[in-house]
Amino acid sequence: RRRAIQGEDMPHEIPYWQSSQHEIDFVVSAESFLEVKRGSAGPLDFSWFPSAHPKARLRVVCTSAFRTDTVESVSLEEFMEELEAR
Repeated sequence: RRRAIQGEDMPHEIPYWQSSQHEIDFVVSAESFLEVKRGSAGPLDFSWFPSAHPKARLRVVCTSAFRTDTVESVSLEEFMEELEAR
């Protein structure tokens, strides 16, 4: 929606990040990434993230709660509430 409002030619293209071993669903900005999991996840699932993106933060939408220096989880309900508040 924001991209369409800003007049971008291809607002439907949502960038993702991928390496040979890992993938992140959405690149919000150079410092902000978003991963969506159907069930639970934990901090060890993303222990590789700080070395791959040392200055970035990752939010994981999932059913479990956790937080590290660079990775935090959020429930789908919380995530949707945040979107509505913007």
